[in-house]
Amino acid sequence: MRVKFWGVRGSIPVPGPDTVTYGGNTTCIEVTAGETNMILDCGTGIRELGNHYSKLGKAVKVHIFLSHSHWDHIQGFPFFTPIYRYGNTIHIYGPAHPDRTIKDLLELQMDGAYFPARYFELAAKIHHHNIREEIVEIDDVTVQSRFMNHPIYTLGYRIQHDGRIIVYTSDNEPYTAFMYDHLKEYGDAVPAGEMEEFLAQCNRRMVDFVSDADVVIADAMYRPDEYPRYRGWGHSSVEHAMDLAIKGNAKKLIVWHHDPNRTDAELDKMILEAQAVAKTRGSKLEIVGAKEKDVLDV
Repeated sequence: MRVKFWGVRGSIPVPGPDTVTYGGNTTCIEVTAGETNMILDCGTGIRELGNHYSKLGKAVKVHIFLSHSHWDHIQGFPFFTPIYRYGNTIHIYGPAHPDRTIKDLLELQMDGAYFPARYFELAAKIHHHNIREEIVEIDDVTVQSRFMNHPIYTLGYRIQHDGRIIVYTSDNEPYTAFMYDHLKEYGDAVPAGEMEEFLAQCNRRMVDFVSDADVVIADAMYRPDEYPRYRGWGHSSVEHAMDLAIKGNAKKLIVWHHDPNRTDAELDKMILEAQAVAKTRGSKLEIVGAKEKDVLDV
């Protein structure tokens, strides 16, 4: 499999001199497995990917896996040029809301009040797949989805092809006692002992999800000292991502969904610190930071 990063930031695009090394576009990753083309999320990075596809001069068939519908994961979709070309086929998978389908969520941001081209005007043949925790088979690729811990329905994806495994955790936060305290505000609380076991079970499911992966691409928006200020926002610290990868016996961790306020120099420092911590724990885990246009063969 081949992985290319087209957008690595969370929240909002941040072009400028302080983000040149890692990049300023929001979340978009291209995964090529054999003859199958997949895209993970549609942040602003997908605009350049669409231009790349258009320059190939042939019909495009691609499978887009959306983690969720927050803006930084869908805001590039209206600028993805293949959606405006007849002959292109696009499959879109993702978690629907109780009252909105994946199609509804994408149509909303292309309402005429917000964007000049409306969804029903798109020329490509678009197929929508509302999924939960399940397995999707595409050609000789297996994609397993699992719910993440984020404020809205959010999926991570485990992609397997030819004996290799890539796991994309998208936006995710560890399950902690903070959530138990938060739940108590909304009525009768689950007994503490039961809640603690429930939270532990949720965290074990995440470890199982990344187990023995060749590559884990993980949300690591915060430094460990920052995280306490943002508990409940649905994001991990770099230490959380590292712990998850180590417990799951993953070979390589790529931290991404970089904080929009994080400069290149600050990211360099954060990643070096994480590498040092992993080494003190006796781990052989390789830790790198996602950079736009980086290509990885798995």
